[in-house]
Amino acid sequence: MFLLNTGASNNIDDIQNSTNYHTNLNIETHPNISPLHIWKKGHWVFLVFSQALIISLDRFLAALGNDQLDQAKVELETTTELMYASGAAMKLTGNFTREKYESEIRPTMTIGNPQSLVQSENLSGLMMWNHDYLIKIICKQKLLPILKTLPSILELEHENFVRAYKWGISDGHKSICAEFGGGEIGSLIAASESSAAIKTLEKFEHSRVKILDPMGIVKDSCPLNLDSESKDFSGKDAIEDSSLS
Repeated sequence: MFLLNTGASNNIDDIQNSTNYHTNLNIETHPNISPLHIWKKGHWVFLVFSQALIISLDRFLAALGNDQLDQAKVELETTTELMYASGAAMKLTGNFTREKYESEIRPTMTIGNPQSLVQSENLSGLMMWNHDYLIKIICKQKLLPILKTLPSILELEHENFVRAYKWGISDGHKSICAEFGGGEIGSLIAASESSAAIKTLEKFEHSRVKILDPMGIVKDSCPLNLDSESKDFSGKDAIEDSSLS
């Protein structure tokens, strides 16, 4: 169980700082920490943020339903920060080398491999109930109809929210995928397709953006605003410090 701040904390700096490289997670200086351990724990953190997104988006929808636009603004701002936090968690999940990924991680996600932990040919985050609920129920069924007629007073918060998905979660996923050869090898998400994994993730991003921005209002520009443009919300520095990129 965790507590979610009911107000936007304006603590994006804290999110960035919390994802800076930490020596206790350095697999080179702590060889007893296995890549699979880091991989699993990183995904657990990501799922905590997924659960927080469910709560915050539910509160956003409730506020809109009660015509509480100030509260709706707060919830949308909170959701935006959670998007960036999710992207940072995704990147820190891969805090090891490509060689370790190919030898110790990928086999656990490949059906038929003796080390496999999955039972499906097409691996998907939707296999996890909270991720599945977030996408299918919260976003597709509840959020999509509301975003088609969103009050103009929430336009800026909505733009930041959509960009946070693209530059937070989606960028984090694509970055890790690229570091582990996703531009060259096929995707575990769509094993039956021949396209590279990065291309598959780009298709997912396109379909998700259609849900979050059904009217196509948000343009593909720099995330958030000029004040935050120079910030790295993604945990990239942490990964570079560990020689992943």
